[in-house]
Parts: sequence; C-alpha cells; structure tokens
Amino acid sequence: MRKKIEEVKKELDPITAEIAEHNKVLKTLIAEIEELAKIVVKDYEENPSEMSGSITQVHENSPYLATKEERLIKKK
Repeated sequence: MRKKIEEVKKELDPITAEIAEHNKVLKTLIAEIEELAKIVVKDYEENPSEMSGSITQVHENSPYLATKEERLIKKK
C-alpha cells in the first residue's frame, strides 16, 4: 500500500509543478491588471469624461418603452 502512495505522488509531481507555474503566471497577470486599473482611474480623475454619469436617453419610439405584448406584435 505504501508503495502505491509513493507512485501516485511521483505521478502528481509534474502536475503540481505545472499548477505552481500557472499560479505564478496568474499572480503576474493580476498585478498587471491592477496596475492598469489604477492608471485608468488616475487618468479619469485627471481628465473626466463628459459622457460619464447615470443619464440614459431613450427615444419616444424606442422598443424599450413598449410593453411585453407590444414587443411581440410586429408592426408593418
């Protein structure tokens, strides 16, 4: 029984090493994304966009204003 456990551990060693390498790559990517996010936030603080905000414009004939039944009926 003990030998089988050691054999399994040997088989898992390459997989464990690969997982460790993937974790390093993921941590690097996370750090890069966080740095880019900080740059975007800083840029927005220095140069706010006129398009930002929570205003949404909807045209009076927009299908978004129609009821569910009205949207199901196709107009010709």
